[in-house]
Amino acid sequence: MTLRIFDAEGLPVRQLANGQYSGSDGVVLWDGRNDAGFAVGVGVYVLLLEATDARSSESIRQTIPIVVGR
Repeated sequence: MTLRIFDAEGLPVRQLANGQYSGSDGVVLWDGRNDAGFAVGVGVYVLLLEATDARSSESIRQTIPIVVGR
């Protein structure tokens, strides 16, 4: 499973998971910081989830909008 966050312009902001195995349930928390450790600004971000089902080898790709406010 790969989880990445992009800003509204499509630039990468943070990678939360890369190639990690996950079960059917789970929780990933984002602290609102970028890969350099700085807090991101207020705005709209996009979470990109990419995963492959281990049993069927079916690939999943989903985008989820995130709004950051203060």
